[in-house]
Amino acid sequence: RSSDLCGIVGMVNCLRQEPGGHRIRCIFVSNLGRSSSMPTLSPPSPETQALLRRDLVMNIYRDGQWGSFRHVQLQQDYPQEETDCAYVNVLTRGDLSSLRWISSPLRHFQASGPSVQLCRVYYASLNFRDIMLATGKLPPDAIPGDLAL
Repeated sequence: RSSDLCGIVGMVNCLRQEPGGHRIRCIFVSNLGRSSSMPTLSPPSPETQALLRRDLVMNIYRDGQWGSFRHVQLQQDYPQEETDCAYVNVLTRGDLSSLRWISSPLRHFQASGPSVQLCRVYYASLNFRDIMLATGKLPPDAIPGDLAL
């Protein structure tokens, strides 16, 4: 039976990358309704034979219908621009590989008077709290006000 926390798709994707993984196939019953029927999966059944002929990696049975899940990695080519004003942030909370420089709205800064200047920071460190926020192990509301990611 499926649940909101089932990781079968990820597990099958990992197994497919192992030696001999091209032979991995999965049948996953993912009924959303409690009263939904279960498929007949005995080897001689016509239903099972039809699945074998299709030779799909992910065979999903949901509420009386057969289908398939696909895992497609999306290419994330983000536009880059040269700027003097930027900040660092993660594009996907919990994924440090998505850490990117992001162009800051301060690039449009206009001083409101002679005593107002834009501060320039050339070096800054990441501390433990920064890493905990970026990896999603600390909630954004742990930082007060509008300073959260």
